[in-house]
Amino acid sequence: MKVAFIGLVLNLLWTFGLSQDLYGFNNAQIVEVGTYLCIGFWSLSVVGFLMMLTGKRKVGSVLLIIGSIIFVPLGLVAILGARKATSKDTDASLEGRETSGRGSATFHAVKQGNLMLGCGIVVLLIFMLSDLSSTASLGAISGIMIVMGVWWKSSPLVEFRDDHLLINRGPVRSKLMLRYSEILRVEYKRRSCILHYRRQGNEVDKDRKIGIASGGLLQHDRGRFELALRNRVERGKQSQDVLEG
Repeated sequence: MKVAFIGLVLNLLWTFGLSQDLYGFNNAQIVEVGTYLCIGFWSLSVVGFLMMLTGKRKVGSVLLIIGSIIFVPLGLVAILGARKATSKDTDASLEGRETSGRGSATFHAVKQGNLMLGCGIVVLLIFMLSDLSSTASLGAISGIMIVMGVWWKSSPLVEFRDDHLLINRGPVRSKLMLRYSEILRVEYKRRSCILHYRRQGNEVDKDRKIGIASGGLLQHDRGRFELALRNRVERGKQSQDVLEG
């Protein structure tokens, strides 16, 4: 809920800046119409936020998201806050699956996303308070950083499935699929974990390895991630032993 509240405040600041014609439109009609439009959408998002506070999170989050769309890319902060608040309702039911070694589970690089979002917002505020004609590139840079922050927070870093996991290697490269039975060993380091693996049916091939930036996970999520990985790798080894035996 804190992220959603911060998003509402940022959207209000943007509306205030528009009403004062700080963005260099130099057109009274555009400024007036845009200000009323922003006030209307912001009011809708406030109604959604208040509904979320009263326990109606699903309906409230929808209104909050709709009311924040007009403020994108800055509105992505409130949208992300709404999604985060609703996702917490399912955490209790998911935690058992994440650590049991069975079922599906996902982990997101929240810390990395927060860092990108924070830097993007700071750059955006500098852009809003500067001479727009001389710092136009700052607007584009802040937009890219905010979008990347939202991408890191919304795109799973690792997805656990029944018999394999998917590793996110970035917005351009495709995800890497690894069967649990293909993982030979795991090295846990301070900011990452290294998976050593060998593809099935390719025993003559040398071992390969891939790193997962687990340092981008929240502390609580990292503990759950490592436990889930250990349990699933162990189950994969047991299944492989049964097949070979």
